Amino acid sequence: VSICGIRVKERTLGLCAAVFNGVWGGSIMVPMHWAGPATSGIGYVISFAIGASVVTLLLWAVRLVRNVLRHDGSLRDAYSALPGFHFRTMWLPGGLSGLLWSIGNFFSVVSVRCLGEATGYSVIQAAMLVSGL
Repeated sequence: VSICGIRVKERTLGLCAAVFNGVWGGSIMVPMHWAGPATSGIGYVISFAIGASVVTLLLWAVRLVRNVLRHDGSLRDAYSALPGFHFRTMWLPGGLSGLLWSIGNFFSVVSVRCLGEATGYSVIQAAMLVSGL
């Protein structure tokens, strides 16, 4: 596999991606440790949702700007080059998925708060077993 002109073995790339995913995903609840009692629990979930929304919008804007540069400054062509939103098709399955994920995220915060980072987050990872069924 070639990444930015550098040849990397597929196994090495997979191992690096797994390590990155473990560190990145495993540290998702670490900010809650410093959030303090006033912003833990449901307050943390709301803060997390706002942060995720802001980052998503920023990344969407970065992609739009990239497309504008690729399409000689044409905003219309850049917007047309973005993937479609498919609201009519995706509102129900997307909305249900988001609702289920939000409920799970809320209870993951409760789990980490009550059981601690090591035990609570480890139990949360059982979601991978359920999703694999």
